[in-house]
Formats: sequence, structure tokens, C-alpha cells
Amino acid sequence: TLDGDHTIGNINFTVNNNRTYIINSGTPSTSVLNLQVSSGTPSVNVIAGASAGFLTINAPVDGTQGLTKAGIGTLVLGGINTYTGTTTLSLGNLVVNGSLASGSPVIVNNTGTQPGLGGFGTINSGVTLNSGGTISPGNITLVGTAPAPQVGTLTAGSLLWNGGGNMSFQLGDPSSAANSDELALNGALTAGTAGAFNFTFTQNTGFSTSASYTLVTFTSSSGFSASDFGGAPSGMAFQLGSSDLSLVPVPEPATLALL
Repeated sequence: TLDGDHTIGNINFTVNNNRTYIINSGTPSTSVLNLQVSSGTPSVNVIAGASAGFLTINAPVDGTQGLTKAGIGTLVLGGINTYTGTTTLSLGNLVVNGSLASGSPVIVNNTGTQPGLGGFGTINSGVTLNSGGTISPGNITLVGTAPAPQVGTLTAGSLLWNGGGNMSFQLGDPSSAANSDELALNGALTAGTAGAFNFTFTQNTGFSTSASYTLVTFTSSSGFSASDFGGAPSGMAFQLGSSDLSLVPVPEPATLALL
């Protein structure tokens, strides 16, 4: 718990035995954590060893040099963060449950088998998804001994999706949009470098191949067609509209004959 504003450089945090550590604002409640290094970009290194580890920073993070998330563990940013400069996810998971400032674009690099970038908050700038990186909308929590994505909506300014980047979505009962993941963009969805643009879907209770699911909403899209996306469940296909990318049922042959 912070007892006032504090300025520090890099954060190296070792979290073992599936634990979660939390940094709150404390007294006063407006206490800010300012990240500043003599050169380069401040890093938050969450070292988790062989087991999962979480560091949650609910205090607002300020600064002008950006932030690099390192280490196999999970960093959760739960406050209204005002720091500017690029936020880079280079390893492990980054969860935005609060907000990032408009001056802090996010880069998602190779996160291996981890959920990658998640959260139910707002990234007020653009996101770049690179090859090997993953976006998993919704909170990421500790379940047993591993970080596990939960259902939710992540909001961002825009998305530049480079080939080889992955999307991981959970889809559930279509009676409510709250039962499934969504990525809500306040700007454009743009295709970057060539490659595969794949989704991985987890079919939760109530999932139906006869229903339609909105995956990504946007104000415009560039460089994509529906056939570019992979990973649709059997009996379903991607549909790219003027303001959203959806997963829809494939019409039965008899239905097609009537069209």
C-alpha cells in the first residue's frame, strides 16, 4: 500500500506458490506510482518460477517513458493509469482492468501459450498484435496453478493485426452478449503483415452453432476479407461487415437452394 506518491525505476517482483500481490493507493487515496529510469523504458518483471504468479497494481501509474511487461507471471493494471509511452508485452500476461492513457499504445509480442493481453478495461490508444502474441478479452485470473482467461469485453482504440498473431475467445449462451468475449475497438481494424489470422474458441455452457456471435466491433476495417480468418467451429463461418466481425452459422444445403 502506498503512503503517498512514489517514484521508482524498474520493478522486479518474484511471486511463487500461486500467489497474488497487490499494490493499492492507500492514504491518500490519490497516491500515484511514477515509473522513471535514467534511460530507456521502465520494466515490470513478474517472475513466477515454475508456478503462476500475479502482481496487481491498483494505484495509478504515471510517467512518460512507457512500460515493458517482462517475466512469465501476470501483471494486472487496475487503476486509471496516466503514464504515456509505449506499453510492450514481451512475456507472460498483461491484464488491463482499469485504463491506459491515449498516449500509451500497446504492443503484444510473442507470449507463447499464455493468454497474453486481456482485461475488461479500456486501452485508449491502438494495439499492435505481432506474430506469436495473443489477445484474450476479459479478465485473467489464477485458477489452480495457472492463469486462466474469463469472459469479458476489452476495449481499445484500434487494432493492427500482423500475421501470426492469435485471438483467443470464449463463447457461451447466446441469449446474452455478456456470456461471450468481445473486442470493442473505437477505431479501425487493420491487417498488417501477411500470415495466418487465427482464432481459438473455447465453447462454454450454452454455446450454439446455430447462433451468431459478435467478435470484434470497429469503425472501419482495412486489408481483411472474411476468408482471411481461421479457426471457425464446424458449421460456422466468419462474416466481416462494415462495423463488426462475427461468427455466424453456415446455412444448411436445403436453405442455400432456396436462396
